Amino acid sequence: MKCPKCGWDNQAQARYCSHCGTALPRKKREKVFCVECGAPNETSARFCRECGTELVRPTRAAKNRINTASKNRSGPASARSAKKNSFALNLGVGVAIALLLLGVYGLQNRSNHRPSTPSSPPAAVAQNPIIEAQVIEVASRFRCSCGTCGGTPLDECSCETAIEEKNFIRQKLLEGHKIPHIVTLVNETYGWIKPEFEKQEPTL
Repeated sequence: MKCPKCGWDNQAQARYCSHCGTALPRKKREKVFCVECGAPNETSARFCRECGTELVRPTRAAKNRINTASKNRSGPASARSAKKNSFALNLGVGVAIALLLLGVYGLQNRSNHRPSTPSSPPAAVAQNPIIEAQVIEVASRFRCSCGTCGGTPLDECSCETAIEEKNFIRQKLLEGHKIPHIVTLVNETYGWIKPEFEKQEPTL
């Protein structure tokens, strides 16, 4: 075997050049595999060293067919692997989107079912102290007309009907009506005026 560096001829089984010490390239020794038992044999052998079956050496055309078949087998496998990876990625994205939508839906549901904080009744908010004092003055002449408050004075009651009546009084005051006229309007609309104010003549 010739040394690739100095060109010295070495023995076939030598691993290093006997002239310069360079490692000699080792030729791959091809093996012939037995079709019966699968044991590897030297290419020069005619019969299998393990089972004695006659060894069959593939022709160049057969080798080419084997290599092509091997590539074809690896090709679909790669494609299948790529398809699996793509499917896993799409599945992961789909699950993430579904979880996100469920989270948004849950937040909306929680917001829809959250009890609303009751706002302060308009009658209790004194935007104009003079108007509010007049509202109380008119309301003090009536009892709540809801029928469930036990005849509570309107100016002391805080049920929804009492709030509605006081808003009615406030609106009429803002429109410029006089107190006696508002008393008449409230009595005509809701009734329940106290007996001591029932027979007073309204002043328009």
